[in-house]
Amino acid sequence: MAKIAILGFGTVGGGVLEGLHRNAASVSRRAGQPVEVKYILDIRDFSNHPDAALFGDNIDTILADPEIKVVVETIGGVEAAYEYTKR
Repeated sequence: MAKIAILGFGTVGGGVLEGLHRNAASVSRRAGQPVEVKYILDIRDFSNHPDAALFGDNIDTILADPEIKVVVETIGGVEAAYEYTKR
């Protein structure tokens, strides 16, 4: 199983999650294995979101997890996006 992390949950990050949910079978078939979102990184509170268990605000948790195969960076601006991408 390919586990991924989404950095940022604005318009683009939300669209990535929605697209993965809506097209799970197609994405998994093209990837050659099931694809699952394990983390969503955002500093805002999403405790009422249906996928609330996926949210966190610590990049180190994501970077230290050997199960994460893909990181999708959707953070607006340049500072945090650049720092996280560089790491």
